[in-house]
Amino acid sequence: MELVTPGIGLIFWMAVSFLILLLILRKYAWKPVLKMLKNREESIENALNEAEKAREEAAVLDEQNKEQLRQNNEKYVAMLDEIEKTRAQKLQEMKDEARKKSEQLLKETQERIESERHLAFAELKKDVADISVEIASKILREQLKSEQKATEFAQTLVDEMELN
Repeated sequence: MELVTPGIGLIFWMAVSFLILLLILRKYAWKPVLKMLKNREESIENALNEAEKAREEAAVLDEQNKEQLRQNNEKYVAMLDEIEKTRAQKLQEMKDEARKKSEQLLKETQERIESERHLAFAELKKDVADISVEIASKILREQLKSEQKATEFAQTLVDEMELN
């Protein structure tokens, strides 16, 4: 029962040794442990501050990236509009050029047809004249088979020439 009810001397010596242990721990261990805890607390606080700064910087960078993306999209749309305008303009120019060429070709074709028509009419007139002369000569040969008719015809031609 001695352990269950310790004596006053044992309690005294235990209290003294506990106080000595507390003084030794206070002098040699407590200050370094508190200093280490304070350093740890400061490093955690600094890490939290840096994390907050990093988060703010990330937010700023995210906003900048979004703005840059928006500007790039606007530039892309503007470039597409410009390309579409250029394409439409080139297409219109090509249409106009094709229309001019077709009109020129049509005009040249019409002129060629007109000149061919004039040539055909001239050739037709020549052919008609040749045929008329041939017919007339055949008629005259038939009519002038006799000498008397030939003389009368010659006299008629001379009279007509003198009148003109």
